[in-house]
Amino acid sequence: MPDYDLTRLGTRAFEQMVVALAREEIGSGVQVFGDGSDGGREATFEGTITWSATCVGEAAAPDAWSGFTVLQAKFQVKPKPTPLDNAVWLQQEIRKEIGNWVKAARNGTRTRLPDYLIFVTNIDLSAVAKSGGIDSINSFVNSELGSEDAVRARLAVKGFAIWHADQLRSMLDAHQDVRWAFPGLLTAGDVLSMLSNETVRLGSLEVRDPLREELLHSLKADRWVRLSQSGGPGDAKLWLDDIAIDLPANIEDGGGHVQAVRHVLEIGDTVPLSVSLG
Repeated sequence: MPDYDLTRLGTRAFEQMVVALAREEIGSGVQVFGDGSDGGREATFEGTITWSATCVGEAAAPDAWSGFTVLQAKFQVKPKPTPLDNAVWLQQEIRKEIGNWVKAARNGTRTRLPDYLIFVTNIDLSAVAKSGGIDSINSFVNSELGSEDAVRARLAVKGFAIWHADQLRSMLDAHQDVRWAFPGLLTAGDVLSMLSNETVRLGSLEVRDPLREELLHSLKADRWVRLSQSGGPGDAKLWLDDIAIDLPANIEDGGGHVQAVRHVLEIGDTVPLSVSLG
């Protein structure tokens, strides 16, 4: 299983990937909620989920869930160095979500409460018994759902599942079409496979040259600074042109004053392009 770097997606793209995988794993009945105040839901599903027909699910959970299921994505921009640290962060996030559901149940502010919850995260959790992230998270969620506050509010969640990074990677292996929809998850093998199907010589810079297409795609993508990659909200982004500065530089030996980036590009334009595939 390739070690796909899920942190490259950013918050918004991660949520989109989660919904796409949920539709593949659970069914086309998964309902999606857009940006904004979505009531703590990335997606919901009404009906029966048969876990024996999927590749994920809590080992102790019943074979099938029947009712109202809510999926909630928890994206960590910079995962912690250890599984235990990641587990602590995820516990805090889950505590807030369950707290919101308890409050909604107590105040009657939601038209529907969940029968089941699926928490989806990009962090890695350890499988080490008891002290590992997976066991600690499962124990924690059981404790929160069975707390006195939850019982008093009549929040009756029947079951839950945690889709952590390793499980998401196994899903991406099973559903390649979803992975290929997100450039940040493409591997070197994917690129080589795509190139092998091309008849245009690589490096020719003709219209259908894969290298040319990749260069254009990269240049277009790199003109944006995506604020979600640094923890910003939603899909906000800025033009690099608006914030980047081409600093002045002095050329030694009487070369005069130049703009650094412009000078480098001008020198690059004078170097002949030579690409050989051996």
